[in-house]
Amino acid sequence: MDRTTQALLAVVAIFQVTCFTYNVLFLIATYKNRRSNFLPISYMTVMSIAGILVTAFMTWNQLVYISVLHRLELTG
Repeated sequence: MDRTTQALLAVVAIFQVTCFTYNVLFLIATYKNRRSNFLPISYMTVMSIAGILVTAFMTWNQLVYISVLHRLELTG
């Protein structure tokens, strides 16, 4: 794996960790403020869970990319 690919994967990994942390904190804040009448709790819950799922699929996609790239390097 060359340095450009490693740098790009590092940037993507940092982005994924940041997004996941934000969505988990957003879900925790939604849970703690669930009795509030002026916040759209159901919308916030759905958006934070959707964000967590998207981050999980992005991580899965990156792991598949790394494994395919590694297999290509071993065979080629």
